[in-house]
Amino acid sequence: MAAVLGGLLLTGCSAPSELKALDRPATADDRLPDGVQVSDVENPENIRLLAVDDGVKYFAVTKQESHAACLIVVPTATPPMWGSSCSSPVTDGEIVKVDVRGAGSTMLVTDGYDTNHLQSEGWKKVHDNVLVARS
Repeated sequence: MAAVLGGLLLTGCSAPSELKALDRPATADDRLPDGVQVSDVENPENIRLLAVDDGVKYFAVTKQESHAACLIVVPTATPPMWGSSCSSPVTDGEIVKVDVRGAGSTMLVTDGYDTNHLQSEGWKKVHDNVLVARS
């Protein structure tokens, strides 16, 4: 159902210092679309929508128990074809990559990471922490 690659990192019960975008209060937009459930996310109310671009929603969440986090990629035209990946913390750079049919490759990066080299290779920045590459 979902094609997933990568390993993601973040720490803490609230947003890690590497992703300040998770520090804001939740809104109705932060709810995952119907049919999208990430089984290893203990508190779905902590999920935050980071960006919407070209028919794809990009979410992230910090996992409280394991001090890790997840990236969730959901193409709105094909909700069953979503993907996610979770893993442990990094301090600077590329956190995780997720490949999903209909959305291409998505990369989550830490705050302040210089993405110029990635953008010169064809990655598009859709949020300070999210880059995408579509074929």
